[in-house]
Amino acid sequence: MGSPMYLRAFVIGSCAFVIIPLFLVVNSTHLHIAEYIPLLQILAPRKRRYSFENYVLVAPIFLGIANMMSLYISKKYTLSNSTRFLWTGLIIATIEILFSVLGNMYIFTKIEWLYYIALVYGGYFILWNYIIAYIENNV
Repeated sequence: MGSPMYLRAFVIGSCAFVIIPLFLVVNSTHLHIAEYIPLLQILAPRKRRYSFENYVLVAPIFLGIANMMSLYISKKYTLSNSTRFLWTGLIIATIEILFSVLGNMYIFTKIEWLYYIALVYGGYFILWNYIIAYIENNV
């Protein structure tokens, strides 16, 4: 009985409603979104050391697995969904930031790293606490 629940969590974590906003932010300079939101200009392709194509492959799997693991942990420790999404957003954002810094994924100045960190934490807060939470509660 638990398997469909975890499969559902994976599908929700990797669905288009979750992934497309991330793709838009990461690819914002090509889509001219960064013209309207200057903070997104730090994600320009000239500052990235990874390919957008690899990101498109890895991100859905990563977020799907993260949503499955957060569901498992919340069931094991009887956490509410709001607590689950809050902590998952913080943990996933921290993992992404560590991966970006330690993997040297961007060519940033110190101030750009601070903008990036704020963007990642803010983005994942919205992603997990609003988008994924809404889908989980209404599908």
